This record gives sequence, C-alpha cells and structure tokens, in this order.
Amino acid sequence: SFLQLLRCVWYITEDGEGNATWKPYFSADPTIECYEGSHGMVVLLASAGLVLWSIGVSVGIALICWRAIVAHGLRSSLTQRRCGYFVMGLEPKYWWWELIAKRLDLVLMGLVAHTSFAL
Repeated sequence: SFLQLLRCVWYITEDGEGNATWKPYFSADPTIECYEGSHGMVVLLASAGLVLWSIGVSVGIALICWRAIVAHGLRSSLTQRRCGYFVMGLEPKYWWWELIAKRLDLVLMGLVAHTSFAL
C-alpha cells in the first residue's frame, strides 16, 4: 500500500550532548529516519502513485462521463450505461460531485487514517 510507505513513528532521540528531540522514523524499519536519504525517494514515489491512482482515475472517469454528456446528453441511455452510478439522483449541473468531491473526501480520510500526517 502506498499509504504504508508514508507512515512514520515519532521517537525521542538524544544527540551527543544529551539533548532530547523528537524525530520521525519509518514504521517498517525504525533505523531509517523519515523523509531523509532513501526514504525521501520512497515518499516521492508513493506520493506520485497516490496522486496518479486517486486523482488520475477520478479525472479519467470524469472525462469519459463529460464526453458522453456532451455528445448524448445527461439522461441518454448511453450516458446512463457508462456513468449512471455517478450521476443518478443528482441535479444535472452537479453530475461531477460524486466523482470529484466525494473521491477527494476518501483520499483525505485515507491519509488521516493510514499515515502519520494526522499528527
């Protein structure tokens, strides 16, 4: 899971002078400091994967539905077959709501529930 690659746990560490500080460490391997060195590249790749999967898929479906709506109308049988799940029960001008706003809500809830960004 991309979200597990972003999960960090905070530990108290001491420097050579006895000063204690909180630092994030990768939860899968607590010897790796989060966002530093190799974990920085992992965070970059995981973030790119999350953006591509969550936003890219929603935008792709929205484009397919938009093209069907423009070509055939919102209430046509072709549009209802392709995009009925997303547009049924919504006002015609708000057909995009389920695709964009609700999917963004799911992404944000996933980030809060499965990463250390909620701290």
